[in-house]
Amino acid sequence: MTSTTRPALRADAARNRAAIVSAAAELMAREGTAVSVEAVARAAGVGSATLHRRFPSAAALVEAVLEQRMADYADVTARAAEQARTEPWDALAGYLGTLVDLMATDRALGQVISSPAAVSDAFAAHRARAFTASATLVRRARAAGVVRPDLVHTDLLLLSQAVSGLTAADRDGAPAAARRLLTLFLDAVRAASTTDR
Repeated sequence: MTSTTRPALRADAARNRAAIVSAAAELMAREGTAVSVEAVARAAGVGSATLHRRFPSAAALVEAVLEQRMADYADVTARAAEQARTEPWDALAGYLGTLVDLMATDRALGQVISSPAAVSDAFAAHRARAFTASATLVRRARAAGVVRPDLVHTDLLLLSQAVSGLTAADRDGAPAAARRLLTLFLDAVRAASTTDR
């Protein structure tokens, strides 16, 4: 093997990997994390053996597709918790709006967010950071009196699970339905005395 051949092989491998991750991201956004690796290989234009060399398990493929998105989700949650120090209602409503939009347009991401114990342990640090930040967000909103005093952190999980269900039932209609559900949720949890704030 010559020195000029090796870089070409590495470039091909990098292109194959990028094609696989791109195809998997598109399919998982539509169909969820259970998409078949054979379907991903076909969409990427590579053989199943090539895919398995790059990603030895379905979990490894999910991790590659969602790693950055989960990190971004944790960042969004942390920023909302910080914003809640001075703008608790706007922080909560904005965060939930972002969460609903993310989940309604990416079924795989929604599955990982709404089912914390499922799919892969690779996102544990991102999940933990998002969990801590969202609990802080709810606590600050309650302390500021902008939400009902009986709002609890797990209510956000219930909302995320409902949105995940909407996405599974009707992917095309999910974004609009999820936004309507969010409006109803926010109306239900907002403290009556803060409607003009």
